Amino acid sequence: MAGLDPQIHMSFVKEDLLMTYRLAAVKGLIAQRLDTIPACWRMMHSVAAQLQHLNRLNKTIQELLSLEARNGIKSRKVSADMLNSSQPNLSEEALLRYQTLLQVTLKSQSCPAPRNLSEIALTRIRMVNVRNSVSGCNLLKEVAVMCQAVSDVVMWELHALCPEMEQLLRSLDKQAWTLPVPVTSPAPLRSGIAHGSATPETWASNESATGAITNKEALEGW
Repeated sequence: MAGLDPQIHMSFVKEDLLMTYRLAAVKGLIAQRLDTIPACWRMMHSVAAQLQHLNRLNKTIQELLSLEARNGIKSRKVSADMLNSSQPNLSEEALLRYQTLLQVTLKSQSCPAPRNLSEIALTRIRMVNVRNSVSGCNLLKEVAVMCQAVSDVVMWELHALCPEMEQLLRSLDKQAWTLPVPVTSPAPLRSGIAHGSATPETWASNESATGAITNKEALEGW
């Protein structure tokens, strides 16, 4: 499964840990390299993966609100029957479902979110008015940023507990899968990293820890 190796490495360099672990799971199952499967299973069933799924649902609801606004659809104002109906429209139903799933996820014992983060996020969702797509989308984007911060912390802390994946990424680094050198002026040098290249070892030592600390500090601010 050499064809998956550069994709695994590139996903890790791009800090897309979920995709890195998904591709590693595919590689492990096809090549019968079962040592990485437990680590991949833990990552893909973690709170981080759940929050990523909820962020995709968040994005879908934003698109739905924008679509309804473009089509001139007003909540419960399409017909006289709908005015007298207590049934929520599609956007409202999606928001209620999203709110329930997010509340369960943020309040689970495996989620390291600050105590008041759940209430802040749920308050933002309750403030969404399906008749105003612009303000509604802005509120949902705020919730997505909060969830992404929590997801990043969980992913990197879980990755630090997966030596099998570290071994796999080091083996890929030895195969010299590197990023292409930019044609335009290169970005400023980082300490210990050459122009146009990045490796799992340097990324893990220089980026992941810093990113996790930054996200933790941001979460404490909420």
